Amino acid sequence: GMRDAPRYAVLAQRAAALFVCAVLVIATVTAVAWLWLDPAAALPNTVAVLIVTCPCALALATPVAAAIGVGRLADRGLLTVRSDAIEVLAQCDTFVFDKTGTLTAGALSVEQIEPFGGITAAEAEAVAAALEAHSEHPIGTALKGSQTDPISPADELKTIVGEGIEGIVAGRRWRIGKPGFALRAEAQRTLTDRAAQYAGEGAVVIALCSSKDNAALRGALFVLRDEIRPGAAELVGSLRRQGVKRVALLSGDNQASTERFASDQGFDDTLGGRTPAAKLHWIRDRQAEGARVAMIGDGVNDAPTLAAADVSLSFAHATELAQVNSGLLVLGTDLGVVGDARRVAAKTRRIIRQNLIWAASYNFLAVPAAALG
Repeated sequence: GMRDAPRYAVLAQRAAALFVCAVLVIATVTAVAWLWLDPAAALPNTVAVLIVTCPCALALATPVAAAIGVGRLADRGLLTVRSDAIEVLAQCDTFVFDKTGTLTAGALSVEQIEPFGGITAAEAEAVAAALEAHSEHPIGTALKGSQTDPISPADELKTIVGEGIEGIVAGRRWRIGKPGFALRAEAQRTLTDRAAQYAGEGAVVIALCSSKDNAALRGALFVLRDEIRPGAAELVGSLRRQGVKRVALLSGDNQASTERFASDQGFDDTLGGRTPAAKLHWIRDRQAEGARVAMIGDGVNDAPTLAAADVSLSFAHATELAQVNSGLLVLGTDLGVVGDARRVAAKTRRIIRQNLIWAASYNFLAVPAAALG
């Protein structure tokens, strides 16, 4: 509706309405003047004024260009949810990215397995897959991996929220999850530092370990990483070239892993360990400084931040809450389209301004000519 129509459209419609009033006044003045000067010329000249004036040129200047802009974005895999999104995007000088699920694909994969206690990597993988068989969590999905022949289903499964899973596989009791939860005391001494080292490098570390009920200590460390989304590295450069002043990365992950992830991507601000409230605060501060902020995110916890930004983009597979708060939805998986969106938006805005100037200039020149016969 008009509530979120582009500002240009509203201005053009108001201008067109005023313009029609002005034309009627000019036509009346023309008729009166010519009746006094040369009655025979009054009718043709008044009609000429009415024919030559073009409120439609002013009224159409915006919607046609905006519709073409929306179409161009759709071709590139971007859905315009709010009609003012294109105009605002063109004016944004600060771009904020969420990390997990936005700059990364949000799909973890097992990078390496370090078994201990006389168990092979394949055996550890099979046990992990059995324990995680019913898990919907990205970590569980990664650990289930490509296991086609599970050794045996797990019994007595118990999920400890935020920690991991415990259960019996092939007659042995196991724990899988955070190293602090899963590892037995004797394994913790040797493996905690190792796990911390991987975590410091931005990986997710999951430990599998036989429970104290079993005499023999055995298990494995699983090192998982999130894939970087295609187009992420080029995107920052593309936005820079378009004159975006500030590009920031705000993440809930710890500062060290966030910095390592962003090391060579050219962000102005790399802020890790941020709660949703802190992200929101950061955006509000930038807006208070007069910046126009575009936010690209996809998580449930980003919904308030997406809503607070001047314009926001999220992926079509994002949560419904994120979609509701987004001005633009990215349909594919490639981040490069965000740069395209900014380019198309800026071009659309330029064309609309040119259209309005052309329409005004034409009328400005045509009306006196018609009135003077």
